[in-house]
Amino acid sequence: MTLKTVDELRLLMRAQYPMIYLVTYEEIRATQLLASICAERNMALHTWSFTEGVKRYGVVAPPQEANPIQVLDYVREYDRPSAFILRDLHAYFGSPEVVRKLRDLRGEASNSYKPIIITSPVLRVPQELEKIVTVVDLDLPDTEEIGTLVDTCINLIGGANAEQPVECQRDLVVQACRGLTNDEIDNVLAKSWVAYGALDVPTVLSEKKQIIRKSGILEYCEETADYASIGGMDLLKEWLEDRGEAFDAEARQFGLPQPKGILLLGTPGSGKSLVAKSVAGLWGIPLLRLDVGKVFAGVVGASEENMRRVIKIAESVAPVVLMIDEIEKGLAGTSSSNFSDAGTASRVFGTMIQWLDKAA
Repeated sequence: MTLKTVDELRLLMRAQYPMIYLVTYEEIRATQLLASICAERNMALHTWSFTEGVKRYGVVAPPQEANPIQVLDYVREYDRPSAFILRDLHAYFGSPEVVRKLRDLRGEASNSYKPIIITSPVLRVPQELEKIVTVVDLDLPDTEEIGTLVDTCINLIGGANAEQPVECQRDLVVQACRGLTNDEIDNVLAKSWVAYGALDVPTVLSEKKQIIRKSGILEYCEETADYASIGGMDLLKEWLEDRGEAFDAEARQFGLPQPKGILLLGTPGSGKSLVAKSVAGLWGIPLLRLDVGKVFAGVVGASEENMRRVIKIAESVAPVVLMIDEIEKGLAGTSSSNFSDAGTASRVFGTMIQWLDKAA
């Protein structure tokens, strides 16, 4: 069973795990989640960054130690139960003294539980800390959280512009916002209102284009094919039309699973790519194209990491149509991969197959 991030953090802190590495871009949201957990456990919460020093959460007071060595000494000397959020501490993992002090903190006996939570948008754990640190990825806002943000925006707009009713299809906006952080959702909803005087789904989807472009591997396809222009494939068309109903709120409440994947096999020019493009247009969701050649990189381990990034991005901006065009060319030779490229192709292929099996 997969736990939500807040439940997993709550469980880890109840079990008194000493060091947690929370991978996230959302520092404010992560701090709020941890503050609620600490409140349940009657623990204090301190935050630290190199620019702001150590501060107790919710208390107005001058910041203290800013140097990472000093803050770790502060944690060691603190004699009451408290969680410590150390923001971007990974930037100092190149210092042997910082790594050594973290290991010393783990080895010291203490009557007070003082978990260290390192928050960072990138995962960078030194080998010396691999057996000490527990890595947790902060989930992006779920449908309920997004709905709360959208409702708040609607109320604010309605309050400030009583004569201009907000015209939007709430469920469509909520679904379009999936895969965005809280800050991105706030920004795009404000942009939509300023530009159109309403919450506009295409404007929200345009924000997702930024995520895709930043990846450098996935391509956001603007143009989709006309579904009616495809000849033949009657059984596939019927299936696509039936499964297209699985994306609305009523289908989710009923428990109807969403479509997972289709393998289109055929000779060149038979219309495989055209069908993939038409599916996005029929279902009204974005179309992403994966160039398998861009996944492979020269640095050891980079190819596998690129594939994991592709999977994570695709999952974060779902629902989308992910078109892996001419997959056989990028993953050809997996059987001889151990001899030709030290097994890189077979590992990339294995990562993809595991993901498809998990999604099925």
